[in-house]
Formats: sequence, structure tokens, C-alpha cells
Amino acid sequence: MNQMQLYSKVVTIRDKQLEESKALEHDWLNEQKKLDLMMEIERLKSLQAMEERERLKHEAQKKGAVVIIDQIKEREIERIREQEMREKEMAQMQKQVEAMKEQERQANEVKKERAAVMMREVEEANKIALSAKVKRQQEERDEDMKIFRYNQERALKEQERLDEEKRIKAQKEYEVQ
Repeated sequence: MNQMQLYSKVVTIRDKQLEESKALEHDWLNEQKKLDLMMEIERLKSLQAMEERERLKHEAQKKGAVVIIDQIKEREIERIREQEMREKEMAQMQKQVEAMKEQERQANEVKKERAAVMMREVEEANKIALSAKVKRQQEERDEDMKIFRYNQERALKEQERLDEEKRIKAQKEYEVQ
């Protein structure tokens, strides 16, 4: 009975751990979707800004060659800015991945510790149950031995009574003769 209760506890805890793991994974996926959406919005804004700059640059090219040099400089600055932004985003994503890995590692450690505690509890319960069983068996053996001795004593007394009756009968017969 205790083993069934312990098994039920183990299954319940394991189910909770699986739910926690699924929730963590779900949160991580939602965070990734949010990041992807933010990156896409930034990319679209950047594209829109670039298209606007390109339009203005084309107008400027019509006005003169000096503007072309400025445009080249702007493009280089924009390229550098985008590169820095990509590097920042990559660093942020890497940081989040590392944080999630750490969370998962900690969750696994908690699971292992819970499992170890449960195993210790199960082992302790098994020891107690075994001890109770051994004690109960010894008590049964002691009770059986008591009954056996009682029956032996009763049989011995009965035999003594019969022997005494025979002796008295034999003595009476002897006296009658």
C-alpha cells in the first residue's frame, strides 16, 4: 500500500516536472517568436529608411556629383551601423540562449535532487515495511510456538491423568483380590 502511495507521489512529481519543462519550452519559443518579430520590424524599418535614402540620393545625383561622394560615405556609415546592430542582436540572442541553457540545467538539477529525495524516502519506507514484516512473522512464530507448547502440556497432563486412573484402577483390582 505504501509503495503504491509512493509510486503515485513519484508519478505526480514527474508529471509536474514534465509540465514545468513544457512551460519553459513554450516560454522560450514565445520569446524567440517575439525576437524574430522585433528583428523583422527593425529590418523593415531599415529597408524603408534605406529606400527613402536611395530615393533622395537619386535626386541628389541629378543635382551634382558632389552628392555622390556624400552618399558613398552615408552608405558606409549605414553599413557599419547595420553590422553593429546585427552583432548586438546576435550577442543578445546568444545571451538569451545561454540563460535558457542555465535555467534548463538548474531545472534538471532540481529534478535530480527531487528524484534522489524520493528514492531515499522510498528506501526508508521499504526498510520500515520490511522491519514490520519481519517483526510480524516473528510474532506469528512465537504465537505458534506458544500454541504448540500449550498443546504439548495439555497432552502431557491428559496422559498423566490417564496413567493415574490406570494406576488407581489397577490398585483397586489388586486390593479386591
